[in-house]
Amino acid sequence: MSQVVPHNPGPTQSAIVAPNITIVRALSSVNEDESTSDAPHILPQDSTSDDSPSTLLLRNENAKLKHDINFVLHFMNESMKPRKMASHLPSVPKSSSSSVNRFVSHNEVTLIAKGFDYLTKTIDDEGDAVGKFMTSYPVIEEVNGRHHLLEELLIRMSVRLASDSRNYAAIRLFLGVVLSTFDTATDMFMYFEYKRGGDAGYANATLATLLLNLGLQLLMSFFQNRKMSPRRRFFEALYVLTFVKPGIDAYRVAIGAEQEIDTLIDPKTEMVTHKGLELFTEAIPGTLIQMYAFFAGSTHSSAANFSLLTSVITASFTATGISYDLDTDRYKRQRGPEFYGYIPGGSKRMTVVTSMFGICVCQLGSKAFVCALCAVEDKMQLVIYILVDLLLFFVIKMLCRDFTYWPAIEGTASILISVLMRTGAKIITDFTGLVHLRHPYELGGAYWVWTLLSTPIVGFFFGSRYLAFVESEEGKAAGLSLVLQSSSVYGIVAGLYRILS
Repeated sequence: MSQVVPHNPGPTQSAIVAPNITIVRALSSVNEDESTSDAPHILPQDSTSDDSPSTLLLRNENAKLKHDINFVLHFMNESMKPRKMASHLPSVPKSSSSSVNRFVSHNEVTLIAKGFDYLTKTIDDEGDAVGKFMTSYPVIEEVNGRHHLLEELLIRMSVRLASDSRNYAAIRLFLGVVLSTFDTATDMFMYFEYKRGGDAGYANATLATLLLNLGLQLLMSFFQNRKMSPRRRFFEALYVLTFVKPGIDAYRVAIGAEQEIDTLIDPKTEMVTHKGLELFTEAIPGTLIQMYAFFAGSTHSSAANFSLLTSVITASFTATGISYDLDTDRYKRQRGPEFYGYIPGGSKRMTVVTSMFGICVCQLGSKAFVCALCAVEDKMQLVIYILVDLLLFFVIKMLCRDFTYWPAIEGTASILISVLMRTGAKIITDFTGLVHLRHPYELGGAYWVWTLLSTPIVGFFFGSRYLAFVESEEGKAAGLSLVLQSSSVYGIVAGLYRILS
């Protein structure tokens, strides 16, 4: 089989490979000008006719050396090429899985490079990924046995590839920030829209959700930085008041900032907590207010419908992002492998994340729809329903002696934080079905499942009451009946269409 000659990398690939060229030179153990060097590893030209055992051995070792250099360079070029991630670990033919004296073909190098890409993207720890890679491809282990610096080269390459993945994660984080900011802007727009339309109640309720969000985020910022300097506390509060706190949190997570000594929680947990507060105080209540205004006949303008759609999408994206960030965290997967790791690698990852987003959209749309039906008939009925449901959750947590929340806070602050966080977790699960909140420290698996199942059950109950309330309007009743028969996106859209028509 012919020897593989490495392809000339393009400009981008050259920039990526260049920092590792010194390692490749170290593998060869020769000088840069090896073509003119009299190093013992290179066979002299005038000795080609010498067939002595020592010369044949030297010629064989020289061929192995050139093969190893060509193989490593070719492998680096193939590994750095952008490609779609494989759905499984590729394998090479058994006959070529390990051979000391053979040259690896171009197709085999490509398969090995795909395997390296797959393992670096599915295993968070670079050392574990490289170890798995070498045991999966004996030819790599064989070359590493002759040149131990190959393992260092592979680790550096995996770190480089992981940094590319972190860049994509950073883009996703900042996309979430843009959506969150845009949702806040649409809520402010709806505040003025309600004011102009004479709906002071809806306007004041919308403004109250924005102020409540700011207030609770300021409170969280105070507890997080209460031991820091006054200057630090001032700027952290300023970030909240100027609505740039989500961007600051996303930046800290993107650069891998570590937890500071005098802070309460690490940057990623802080970002997730602020996202949860935004869901609890602004995104979910804002969606509910706009849904209620829609059914109460306040306004059916295109701007109002667009704002409602934006609120649903933003809240669902935020909830999905929280679960994704927590589940793919390498340290959480190491400490709790029995809970974390439900999001797989490869092509299945996008399928799972998309499904999670769809669940959030359906749960939020269904729950807001049910609450709007309840409130249209009697607002106090909705308040009683939410309070009784929340009180039942509190009683169960107290009976399990699990009401106090997990951060290390004592005294009155501990009670305040526990009430706030337990209420937030319950409301967020009710409206979004956030997957991470099935954790034993939050709702627990059994109560999380019951929360999701209770939405259609309660929906049929309040739906039947509302149908009796508007039974004289046959067209609307038919539309509502269609909606209540399905918790899917299709059912909601079809039902709303029949109501409007």
